[in-house]
Amino acid sequence: MVSINAHRDTEIFLTRLTLEPVVLVEVASTQGSVPRDAGTWMVV
Repeated sequence: MVSINAHRDTEIFLTRLTLEPVVLVEVASTQGSVPRDAGTWMVV
């Protein structure tokens, strides 16, 4: 099930894309205790 906030979060994200530069990155590998798994995509 999709969160009610997911639609709103998507709208905010798409609006910010028009206002600020962003970079799409993929976590290639991790070591130790980290909040993201390898293969995770993030917009920074």
